[in-house]
Amino acid sequence: YHFMNIGVENAIFEVGLGGRLDGTNPFKSTVTAITSISYDHPKSLGDSVEKIAYEKAGIIKENTPIVIGKMDEKYAKIIKEVANKKNAPIFEFGKDFSINNIRIDKLGTTFDFQSSNFTFKNIITNLLGKHQANNASVALMSFLLFMKNKNINKDKIYLGLNKVNWQGRMQIISQKPTVIIDGAHNEEGIKILTKNLKKLFPNQKIRFVLAILRDKKLATIIKDICEISDKIYLTKNSSKRAAEIDVQAKFVKKHNAPFELFANVKSASEQAIQDSELTDVVIISGSLYTIAEILSKS
Repeated sequence: YHFMNIGVENAIFEVGLGGRLDGTNPFKSTVTAITSISYDHPKSLGDSVEKIAYEKAGIIKENTPIVIGKMDEKYAKIIKEVANKKNAPIFEFGKDFSINNIRIDKLGTTFDFQSSNFTFKNIITNLLGKHQANNASVALMSFLLFMKNKNINKDKIYLGLNKVNWQGRMQIISQKPTVIIDGAHNEEGIKILTKNLKKLFPNQKIRFVLAILRDKKLATIIKDICEISDKIYLTKNSSKRAAEIDVQAKFVKKHNAPFELFANVKSASEQAIQDSELTDVVIISGSLYTIAEILSKS
């Protein structure tokens, strides 16, 4: 009602939780998109990734194109079954559009995009990681469908993807040492983050400031973090759902990773930076609440 009153011509609504029962679901759409499926919000969405896929498929509208990002075929199959029941045209990553020639450095990610109607060579997004190329391809395919493949200004697409400002997604906030914040907060997010850190900083010490929520799969998440970290700085963010510091420490001890405990995110981050040499990398992660505490002070 508010957007209608102020005359918004085009709007993008991001689903907050799942899809089927989300507050954004009543809106009609020109195109819908599901980027990926992972285990998250189990209390609301279900205790398996298959159930979560079904909930997310709830955003699909009758006779409205659905763009499906890169995901396991068994989850894509669930989404496609819902789409077929609603007569929604399907545009699937790897089949109806694709990317290749992906290159990643500390300034961003470069890739080529191909669909049935368009080819884009050497797209550069200032976001770090192969997964960001995947995400950008979903956004681009969605945009092309929204525009009905007409009046496409390629220069503006290149410029837009190169000027993305997305806080808290492998965002470098200072150098010497390199300090990065990332909102990864579930198994898939942390796995992607740790893979990117290993690839981008293969011979540098990594100091990991961690404050996570207690309703996550701590054992798996902390195992992945321990495998790449030279030292872990365990703390607690201000969320009511925050995992206790000693609980996180129990999982770290199982992997014999060096760690230290801190009362809050600020003190943990300051100590990690103080301990670092100029070539070290400090990563602050585990929750959007955690990085919000850093951003609010910067």
